[in-house]
Amino acid sequence: MFDDTSIIVTSDHGYLLGERGLFGKNYMHNFNELAAIPLMVHDPEGRCENERTEKVSQNVDVMPTILDYFGLEIPADVRGESWYPIFKKQGKKYRKKYALYGAHGITVNVTDGHYTYFRAPNKKNKPLYEYAGIPTTIRHWLGENNPEKIKMGRFLKRTKYPVYKVPIDKPAILDGLGDMSKYTKDNLLFDIKEDPKQVQPIKNKQIEEKYKKIMVEQLRYNDAPEEQYERLNLKNIREKNEQAKRTIKNLDCCTNNSKNVDDKNE
Repeated sequence: MFDDTSIIVTSDHGYLLGERGLFGKNYMHNFNELAAIPLMVHDPEGRCENERTEKVSQNVDVMPTILDYFGLEIPADVRGESWYPIFKKQGKKYRKKYALYGAHGITVNVTDGHYTYFRAPNKKNKPLYEYAGIPTTIRHWLGENNPEKIKMGRFLKRTKYPVYKVPIDKPAILDGLGDMSKYTKDNLLFDIKEDPKQVQPIKNKQIEEKYKKIMVEQLRYNDAPEEQYERLNLKNIREKNEQAKRTIKNLDCCTNNSKNVDDKNE
């Protein structure tokens, strides 16, 4: 079976066991002890055997990889990317440049394998909503303290089903914990090529601005709810990005119209 079976070995998140003076997960920044997980792939055709790649990947890439491997269509709304071009030594066709990750209602992070940027929420961590098809968590009901404020509708672009939109004061992932905001109050930027253990955050406004823009683009690509830009103090970046796109689009239209006029004159 080993000779004709593709095997993918990976995992869920990591878990802090005293590193950085912390224990557990999710209430702190997603340092690499939590976020950098194992990935080993056996290709029965022996491609890339004993090789290692530095390309960025995530678990959401597993499903499109399997579909691609068997020549099946990848649905347009899938946000993962197939690794298959890497197997075929077509690395330039591998489209994933960035990984957007984090824990709901805590921080949002982005990396390209060179730098990793942790974006903290605003002081109130608002506005914040849970979206769910079934309003339950492990320990209680979502919105049980303010059910009159729950809305239902087609709030998520990539699902055809209506969902509950529940305003929350505290992410469900922090149930049973006190105020943990001190662990994620700062934005952090690391050069993980030079500092793979993420122990020396760097201060570089130009680089941080670059990764804020990348984060906004990745949030947009992944259809993040609009309130996330406000919660993460990125609303102004998003507005500037949208304005730039409109300007480019208008310039393209002007260029095309000019060409049409020239063509007619000819």
